[in-house]
Amino acid sequence: MADFETNWAWNFSGPTTMSKAQSRPFTPKEIAWDLTGFDGNTTGSLRTHPGFKKVHTFTMPKAHSLQDVFPVTITYDSSTFYVGHVVVRTGSGSTFFDLYLSSDGTTYTYVGGTELFSVAATGLEVDVQSYGRYIYIYMRGQPARVVYLTAISPSLTVSVQNAGPGLPPRVETQEDPTASPSGTGTISNVGGVISATITAGGSGYTSPPTVTFAAPSAPGRTATGYAKISSGAVSEIVITDSGSGYVAGSPPSITFGSGAATATAVLDPSTATASTQGRLAVMVDKSAVAGKTLFKSGRYGFAVQFLDSTTGRKTQISETVQLTVPQGTNNTDINLPIVIRVWFPSTYSGSWARGTYDKALIYRTVNQGVGGSLYGSGTLHLDHIITAPSDTAVVTPATTNLRVPDTQLVYQDTFAGRTRADNVVPQGGVAQFLGSTLFVSRILGNTANVPNDSTTGITPYLPTPGVGDLRWSTTLDVQPENFSPFNRWVPTTVGNEITAMRRVGPYMIGCSTDRMYRIGRAGAFIKVEEMHIGYGCVGPQTLESVGSMLYVICGSGLKAVSGEGALDDVTSLDNLLNGEWLSVRSTLKMAFDAVGQCLTILKPCVNGGDGEAACLWFGTNRITMLQDLPFRHMRTGNWIVGGQTQRRSFFTKRTTTGNSGSQPDATFTVYVVDHERSRSTGNNLINSNQTYASSSGPLTINLVTHDLLDCAYYNTITNVKTAITVTGNTGVPLYLDVFTVTVSADEPLSIAPITLRWTGGNLGFQVQPGMPEFKDFFKQKQITTASAYLEIVSNAASVPTGMAWRAQVYRGAESSPLTTSVPVDRDGVTVSTFATVAPPVGDDMPSAPFGRHGVVGAALSPSFFCFASGLDMRLLAFSASGRILDTDRRRA
Repeated sequence: MADFETNWAWNFSGPTTMSKAQSRPFTPKEIAWDLTGFDGNTTGSLRTHPGFKKVHTFTMPKAHSLQDVFPVTITYDSSTFYVGHVVVRTGSGSTFFDLYLSSDGTTYTYVGGTELFSVAATGLEVDVQSYGRYIYIYMRGQPARVVYLTAISPSLTVSVQNAGPGLPPRVETQEDPTASPSGTGTISNVGGVISATITAGGSGYTSPPTVTFAAPSAPGRTATGYAKISSGAVSEIVITDSGSGYVAGSPPSITFGSGAATATAVLDPSTATASTQGRLAVMVDKSAVAGKTLFKSGRYGFAVQFLDSTTGRKTQISETVQLTVPQGTNNTDINLPIVIRVWFPSTYSGSWARGTYDKALIYRTVNQGVGGSLYGSGTLHLDHIITAPSDTAVVTPATTNLRVPDTQLVYQDTFAGRTRADNVVPQGGVAQFLGSTLFVSRILGNTANVPNDSTTGITPYLPTPGVGDLRWSTTLDVQPENFSPFNRWVPTTVGNEITAMRRVGPYMIGCSTDRMYRIGRAGAFIKVEEMHIGYGCVGPQTLESVGSMLYVICGSGLKAVSGEGALDDVTSLDNLLNGEWLSVRSTLKMAFDAVGQCLTILKPCVNGGDGEAACLWFGTNRITMLQDLPFRHMRTGNWIVGGQTQRRSFFTKRTTTGNSGSQPDATFTVYVVDHERSRSTGNNLINSNQTYASSSGPLTINLVTHDLLDCAYYNTITNVKTAITVTGNTGVPLYLDVFTVTVSADEPLSIAPITLRWTGGNLGFQVQPGMPEFKDFFKQKQITTASAYLEIVSNAASVPTGMAWRAQVYRGAESSPLTTSVPVDRDGVTVSTFATVAPPVGDDMPSAPFGRHGVVGAALSPSFFCFASGLDMRLLAFSASGRILDTDRRRA
């Protein structure tokens, strides 16, 4: 057949999207192989991406490295809340944590003017979660911290505490031996024996001797315990009951049933004063009965839990102890009052600060009978709430008589949680909330106060920590720091622990390296279900929830998982994730921007200007790309706009760096996508006033003013891209607040542009223009010229004369263009296609010629390429002219 003249045209008025599900030669015509730098929310054309606007620039000490930035939201009271960022940085062999907060999303305060705290270790696996008044900072193998606001005026003030409820309060049941109601009813010292020191172990023991403690002054309770032997000698005394009523400085004597062993009792140092744990003393009041609620003879159980009424934080609940209201003569029932005395934890200071408690919740059972215990009457009901003294004299206990009779108590709230919790939270590196329950994984080490002896039967056996445990806080109350030893799940495959978690609707999906787990609530219980074996996430940040779906990058590409467990493939990025980004997949980061309805997959910047991102736009069902990005970190969080919070994707880049004492501190900047197109400066990648450099000679770019570190610039003549960055010979960042480059008057530079690129699939065969195309790799195509129809929305005044878009042609699946051309006029002079507001039309529309003979090949893909900084444009159509060559004239 003869050569066939033809024209290939692409109209972008429809929903053009990008797909890399297959190689470029097989990409359908209506789909773009590469769609870089365009706004996926714009319909009817391909419009320039809106770029990024600055949220705030933060400062950190020189020579420190930024490890991560976590968005947080924290409340102070019912009408005041803040958004902000927890900054994690490393330097001098330690990891530092900073907090920045803002009430309006514009002005940020460096809370405290110094770091929250530091840890003498680097390379930590860190996760940060915020809930209500608290920010929880988890570090694998390190004690977690909890941060909360204590004051907002005249300045923001925070408190940082080790997370966890601490040891449980202690309860002392003290019985007055006086036989009649005329007794004094004096409650004794609250302190008891906490341990015993062996002063002489003796010898020749074949079995443990009995141990007897001297009785305290009445009223009180005698301490009890038992001995352990080793190699024929007494090695330890285990305290089974601390007793009460012992006077400070006068510990009880200890005698052994046999042998020559001796020991000395050690009293609680808080005897007769306050306690860091808090205490409750209960006894029958025989002093008087007039005007008091009376309780019938029998056994009553008591427990106490302390509450911070401002923040909602609670301690563990104490053990339940029994108090007996005695019978009268001939075992007849009598009725007597019950009095309680509460010692609040000694950290209470009257200021209602975190870690301090101002309410005591007194729980008790109804009458359990005389001489026995009825199971049905053993439920703990909330009997009384006692408020701490208004002053700091907490050594003076609060005393009151109980006033709620059993007939009313049964209608009071009950304690339904577990009676045991770890005194500290797990030392995990991954944390996530599901409702008010906090889940923690990647746990290293176990520092909880675990009893090592259960002979008394009071404390149940605690499970041994496993490898890869998943732990969660109580499900029955808002207590994210109370982790029961039994609230745990161990993976069936050893070491196959959950490395990342996200909430998806009413469920949470956790991912290990080779499978997923659906985590949900079944009433008060947690159910963990294994699913999708072989589909784990490839990195700690390679998953993000969007609506009722979780998007996760697995070993075979991007997958979408519903909360119910349905799994779908997202194949459009297969060639990108399984090919171009394969070696760096574990470092990818994902975040969702609710304002733009955009899920971003970021390949972080490493060497300056080499960051990339794939953007999935859910509002228009489009996929686009971004290139030349300077961002090293990205996370999803809240931002305040107009007094309301918005779910945004936060991008972080370096601004300046430093490494010596004579240099200023380093800075970094957090950005969001400018979906509103509200920036007043040039429409380049970031909101910098510097867009072009056209004067010949050295050019100094002020990086502090323009925030251009790690961005890139293009030579408008050679198309060469250069990163604006610097590193030392060892890779340690050097201080840099200015960047100098030599500029030629004939080769102006485009600085930090939004790089635009549209690349189509392989040119097909058409019988006539406008008819359907089909792929034919056995016919040679020849492209001679290319044209673009575009509209200028806004134009940077400094666009150099002659700045124009490029037409490129790719061969087969090659990653570099085979040839590049620019539009020219009839005299062959480059036409500045961005010099006018409206584009040239008709015969005057410039075309980009591909040499005298054009470009010939069996698999050719045309491309539109533009790196004009400060330009906002719409690309409406693109065309390529040429011919299909005669079969006999095919050539390689």
